[in-house]
Amino acid sequence: MRLAIPSLFKALGVLLLAALAIGAAIVAPGAAGGYSTPPPTGKPTLKVKVKSKQTTKTARKKGLKLTATCSVPCLVAVRLSKGAKTVGSAVKHLPNRAGTVKVKFSKKARRQLKKARKSVRYKLRAGAFDAANQSSNTVVKTVKLKRKHKK
Repeated sequence: MRLAIPSLFKALGVLLLAALAIGAAIVAPGAAGGYSTPPPTGKPTLKVKVKSKQTTKTARKKGLKLTATCSVPCLVAVRLSKGAKTVGSAVKHLPNRAGTVKVKFSKKARRQLKKARKSVRYKLRAGAFDAANQSSNTVVKTVKLKRKHKK
């Protein structure tokens, strides 16, 4: 079996393969030795919604929250970047086709968020893989974290 992982997710490739192997082991075979449900026929579709009004302080401490919805049970990989630098990433298996994903920032990015004096913009890229290792559309969004000023 040949695996095709987009270059966007090469850094997360090992985690994706491990999670896909775990996901494939969870599916129970039917009575005849085959799978009880037929495999998905098309590519999975991914929708991502970023929780609005997140501040730099809460994102730094708890991570950036977003909601991901997939057309089939899938594995979602998210990367947050500032220019060419990756500042955070997350991988989550969504067996119920929807869920909340928390993107944790790197140590250096957390330090920069603490020093930020105004709003910060990041580029979010997300993709999904189903049990048959079919990749979804890549979702690209701009995320703005507002800095709450002291009164």
